[in-house]
Amino acid sequence: MRELFLLIEHYIPHYGTHKSFMIDKIRTESIKQSLFPLLGIGLMVLVSMLFPFSNAISKHLSATVSVFFIVWCRLFFSCLVAVPLSIYIHRDKFFSDIRLGWQVLRSLVMLGYVILVLMALARIPLADTMAAFFISPIVATILAIFLLKESINRFKMIAVILGFSDTLVLLRPGASFQIGLLFAVAAGFLSGLYLVLTRLVGQTTAPIKTLAMQSMIGAIVMTPVIFIVW
Repeated sequence: MRELFLLIEHYIPHYGTHKSFMIDKIRTESIKQSLFPLLGIGLMVLVSMLFPFSNAISKHLSATVSVFFIVWCRLFFSCLVAVPLSIYIHRDKFFSDIRLGWQVLRSLVMLGYVILVLMALARIPLADTMAAFFISPIVATILAIFLLKESINRFKMIAVILGFSDTLVLLRPGASFQIGLLFAVAAGFLSGLYLVLTRLVGQTTAPIKTLAMQSMIGAIVMTPVIFIVW
């Protein structure tokens, strides 16, 4: 870094008067870049802590309410908040850079995994559902190699192997078959794909716009279903 500033000083006249400002700006950007991964990890930990509460409520409701109605309620009320907020923030640029094809695919994958999770919760204990569902990070890590061209080091590989071993222990191959566990594992696979697609569309689309599109597409798809099953 010091050598870079010396070269700039040599070739750009009057650089010295702006040197302090440029150094501060570069340092600020460097600090931001170093904090982004930590912020992402913190948010994922928070979301993982909130999942059990949301799923516990869903499990309680699934005893008396249709799974499809629960899913529709989630998407409809999310749509009421996310869409107006996104339009307010982005205004006439709401539909720019949304990558509609990827957004539709991502929303359908999200619908699939949410429905499968709720179907699993209606049949097996919450702890078993969450344990099987957390195959999702394993799937996301593997898919990211092919879809996002991300590299994987030996520590990530060890984590993937340990996570897969935990899933095998839970499923107990050869034991009595439980359809609820199959739903939970399938939901985990779809959730892993959903995470990768989220990162893919997030490269060009603001998070609030992605959330708005997800809620809107999901609500549109689920509304006819509600009239059939309700």
